[in-house]
Amino acid sequence: MSDYQDPGPPSHEPLDMDVVWDLGELIDEACPDGKVSREKLAAIAHSQSVPLSHVYAAAAFDPDYEWELEFDRQVTVCLGACQGWGAREMADVLFEAQEKRRASNKPNFDVLSVGCLDRCASPVALDIDGPAGSARLSLLRPGCEQDIVLSLFD
Repeated sequence: MSDYQDPGPPSHEPLDMDVVWDLGELIDEACPDGKVSREKLAAIAHSQSVPLSHVYAAAAFDPDYEWELEFDRQVTVCLGACQGWGAREMADVLFEAQEKRRASNKPNFDVLSVGCLDRCASPVALDIDGPAGSARLSLLRPGCEQDIVLSLFD
């Protein structure tokens, strides 16, 4: 018996590839050494008046970028095909959680993006890595982000 679960039809519109391309060029200009960070991507988002998740989606399509990490916990979000099931919206909620945790001096985490986590049959795919181990999550939908953040610190 197969473990396959039908994710259902896409429920969200992915970014237009022209937008991804244009944002990717801005990332290349801001990160000539190939090292990307939330701070650099946030500056691009601010300068272009777009959500941070749009810039992260553009960064996801270049596997040569090296993520500069701040924390010992990371959440990696597929922002390739998983966009069709709400991955960008989930990333935006994770960014909000980061800001709230930063403002209250609580332990925090990095958000990373990739173009694919090789679980396209069960989007949205997300990986959590930290000192206590790792988790590979699939078939996620917007709304579960708070549970994900709590799982990082419990």
